[in-house]
Amino acid sequence: MTLTAAELDADLAEIIADFPQSVVIAGTTYACAADDLTIGRKPDEAGIFSDDAMEIHIRTALFTTRPVAGATLTYGGRVLRVVSVRTAADDNMLTLVCQEKTA
Repeated sequence: MTLTAAELDADLAEIIADFPQSVVIAGTTYACAADDLTIGRKPDEAGIFSDDAMEIHIRTALFTTRPVAGATLTYGGRVLRVVSVRTAADDNMLTLVCQEKTA
């Protein structure tokens, strides 16, 4: 059985609803799922990864204008800059790779 785009989007909405996280982009709050990005990074002292990079997963259907690299957003009180934007093969989910915004 093949999932339709609408069914997959509904499933993504349920998954994201299980994680009470949100991100503010251009003044609008979006439900999301976020995690620290550790792939390809080395731990700091004592084996701890610094909090300077993360991935934020958001349903594509929520946007009329999608965020682009260089955009800023606020997550958990932290101001982050979008380094890259990836889409799932079916275009139902955006993954924003972000880093701490510096001056």
